[in-house]
Amino acid sequence: MGVSWVSWLETLMVAEKAPAQASSTAAIEALNQQARPWTNVTQQPIHAHTATAVVCLYHHPPPTTLSLTAIMSQIHAMSDDQVASELRKMTAFIRQEALEKAREIHLKADEEFAIEKSQLVRQETQSIDAQYEKKFKQASMSQQITKSTLSNKTRLRLLSARQELLDDLFDQANNKLADSAKDQAKYQDILKNLILEGLYALNESKISVRCRSKDDDVVRKAADAAQAEYKEKMHGRETEIKIDEKDKLPEETSGGVTIVNSTGRIDINNTFEERLRLLQSEALPSVRATLFGENKNRKFKD
Repeated sequence: MGVSWVSWLETLMVAEKAPAQASSTAAIEALNQQARPWTNVTQQPIHAHTATAVVCLYHHPPPTTLSLTAIMSQIHAMSDDQVASELRKMTAFIRQEALEKAREIHLKADEEFAIEKSQLVRQETQSIDAQYEKKFKQASMSQQITKSTLSNKTRLRLLSARQELLDDLFDQANNKLADSAKDQAKYQDILKNLILEGLYALNESKISVRCRSKDDDVVRKAADAAQAEYKEKMHGRETEIKIDEKDKLPEETSGGVTIVNSTGRIDINNTFEERLRLLQSEALPSVRATLFGENKNRKFKD
């Protein structure tokens, strides 16, 4: 059951031989050094009395003048239950310290986790926002391209339809050119104006007129009328008009004349086909405005 009480008292007496200024730790070490041989001999640890001495020295460090009798009185003052109670208190204290330390570690870990989590969430949020903005821009650009493409296709279809209408209109006019020569009086007046226009443009004293062979008579009458009007408008200035008998216009021509100067180097093509071609190119904006209305987006007008 351990060492005898007498032997333990001898051990305590050895502990009393320690210097008066020694700490409780030194006293406990002295007790342990003296008690170790007995523990080895009996092959059993020293339980109650050793624990009592340690607890007393732990809770009541000996003053510099503490005697062996005082130490023994403190040892005998604590029962086994009190020692067990003190040990439980020490165990509870150590456990509480461990729990508080663990709680601190957990709190610190939670705080670090929260910080890292916040950083990750912020980074992912920024990444998602950047991707969303990029996709939004791509979608907007694609939508604009699609809208522009559809608008251009619609505009091209409209322009194509308008051009087809104009081409059909001028084709119909070209087919009806020959009808203008059927009414001799009206045709003669048209020829007079065409010849008179050539006289004003060339401003020469002698010109020649080319026409279809079947139009010789009506062209002579128109030339005489144009010559008289020219003399009147030009204050008596006379001009000679000659019908070209050698170089005739093709018979498939719808009508009209060609006015040539005296040298033959300058000619004015006033055939019906040429007048229609000039109308188609020069008067096209006016024709479009008449058919389709004014273009609101057009800044300049011919």
